Amino acid sequence: MNCARTRASFWALALYLSWTSGLWAQPEFQNLDFEDANVSDQPPCNMGQYASVENALPGWSAYYGTNLQTQVRQNSVTIGSENISIFGPEYCPEYGVVALEGVYSVSLQGGCYTGANKVSIVQTGLIPAWANSLQFKASSTNGLSVTIGSQSVPFVSIGNDLYACAVSAFAGLE
Repeated sequence: MNCARTRASFWALALYLSWTSGLWAQPEFQNLDFEDANVSDQPPCNMGQYASVENALPGWSAYYGTNLQTQVRQNSVTIGSENISIFGPEYCPEYGVVALEGVYSVSLQGGCYTGANKVSIVQTGLIPAWANSLQFKASSTNGLSVTIGSQSVPFVSIGNDLYACAVSAFAGLE
């Protein structure tokens, strides 16, 4: 993946699901938007602030490559490094950061320099038997993939910044 492509990565409410076979006590997947963030207000474009993943992205895990992260940036972008950042309640208009919906959005940027390249947010749980599709908003899908377990699931545009993928094949699996 080249640097121009990863630097141009997306401001997204991107959903990466992780499903693990054979775990009987797993909760069902939930609609975990990012509105439950519990982070202190930061001035717009106040680079260098961090928040715990637990507070910034409740119900999600964050990874740089395969490395689990305990913190994400807040209201911050990078020029070439991997980055996961929660934006809100104030944004950074000079970097083109706007809420896709609600007060908070998440930015995922693949890195150019550390070799990690891939960044992801993960929610672990069972997909309900009634589930047919997963929908998400993203301002760009450049480099975006949706994965359930280890299987990539194709997605299609269904409207302005709105995307969906079929998950019925995974529904009800334990």
